[in-house]
Amino acid sequence: MAELGNTSRQWVKKWWDRFVEAGKSYDALEDQSSRPDTIHRKRDEYEDEILAAKERFPHFGAIKLKHVAEIPLSHTTIHKVLVDHELVDQRETTWRSDERFERPYANYLWQMDITQVPLPDGEIGFIC
Repeated sequence: MAELGNTSRQWVKKWWDRFVEAGKSYDALEDQSSRPDTIHRKRDEYEDEILAAKERFPHFGAIKLKHVAEIPLSHTTIHKVLVDHELVDQRETTWRSDERFERPYANYLWQMDITQVPLPDGEIGFIC
């Protein structure tokens, strides 16, 4: 049967088992999502450990806390826990000025790139 369908025997067995499990109903042969039914959240298990580590090392961020306290969560998750408990100093980000580099008239300001290069006679020359 697998050769007729140009599939593997394992694939045919998987579909057959699914068919039999559903009481020989063809509804069982519809596509099924591979997404897990539950999310295994470990955040709650390690929350106290994260807070204790932050208390011991108040100046450390999530990345350093992860390594120092050997917490088996991503640094993003650790950061979210710290934010939820308001333990992160969220300073305003300073952005560069949006002001264009403009001058009142042409040739008001010149800029040159200068590089030093060794010359064959041993002296140093400048290239603009």
